[in-house]
Amino acid sequence: GLGLVDNAARMGTYLLAQLRDRLSDHPNVVEIRGEGLMAAVEFGAHKAPLELFDPSRKVGYALAAAVAQRNVITRAMPEGDILGLAPPLCITEGEIDLLVDAISAAVAEVF
Repeated sequence: GLGLVDNAARMGTYLLAQLRDRLSDHPNVVEIRGEGLMAAVEFGAHKAPLELFDPSRKVGYALAAAVAQRNVITRAMPEGDILGLAPPLCITEGEIDLLVDAISAAVAEVF
């Protein structure tokens, strides 16, 4: 079978593709970035020109909580409204689909 490193490389590519496919057109998604299996989705009031949310709104924390309600763990990064993802190296395409579904539903709920 495939080793963890090979799986992480393939699944990291798949994760970014799925996030971009589902979220890049959303007006409050300002950037989707990643390296390997670590990814981040950054949110803001406007993509162009870039306008971030007032930090007091804690949008990242609201999104992480909404994702957690769907049994998926993400992390609200301390600087900015950024949802951080660091799934296990053994993740499957099906599990990534569930992860992206949860994030998409949370984005629809929060915004």
